Amino acid sequence: MESILRNWYGREEGEAAMIRYTPQTASIAESLDKVVSGLLPPWEMKVQLVKEQWDEIAGPENARRCSPAFLNNGIFYIEVSHPAYRVALEVPAIRNQLKERIAAVIGPDLCQDIKFIAGGRSLSRKK
Repeated sequence: MESILRNWYGREEGEAAMIRYTPQTASIAESLDKVVSGLLPPWEMKVQLVKEQWDEIAGPENARRCSPAFLNNGIFYIEVSHPAYRVALEVPAIRNQLKERIAAVIGPDLCQDIKFIAGGRSLSRKK
């Protein structure tokens, strides 16, 4: 294609035309984000954002003992590794703080409430 444009427009014009019609490069991450966003529902991408930022949202101590699981009908479910820690997380101040931090990431419409559930399905233990 480049040689055809050079022959048609001349060397300088041909190179300029080639640059003009060549798409800009994109990183693999950007390309994958576009593909995944087309495959997953928008709310699933938001859940992934929470999972990626979980250490900052929950704090390091809480992040070791619980992890975001899934979102269903405005309720964000969080798996907790131990029942005693679940009781500690149910303290209204801690619960509301977690809910507000999650809502700040995904929006208050998606996260209307949070619910703590027993761990085991998808809990990844951090050491």
